[in-house]
Amino acid sequence: MPAAINLGDEALDDAYGKVRVDLDYQRFASVKPSFAGQAIRYSLTIPSNAAQPAAAQAFVAFLLGPEAKQILESYDHPVISQPRCDNLDALPPALKSLCVPMAP
Repeated sequence: MPAAINLGDEALDDAYGKVRVDLDYQRFASVKPSFAGQAIRYSLTIPSNAAQPAAAQAFVAFLLGPEAKQILESYDHPVISQPRCDNLDALPPALKSLCVPMAP
């Protein structure tokens, strides 16, 4: 789909926001069934009680690295050029260089 409608270009958030999505069901009480359009964002975390934190860090580093980006692009999946983190201070040292802080 073109960027104007695929919800994949953060630069088009203003245009996406002109559209509302109204769900005809309420899945969770805390979620309103009406949303303004916005760019799709993915997130991931390593739980503080991860059974294998080193393996989790290696997996995150892989996901944010060039090999995973190449794999995603080969399947026409959008790739985030520079991932953003909302709590940079909480990241393991090995992952801090892989993202930039989110704007407040």
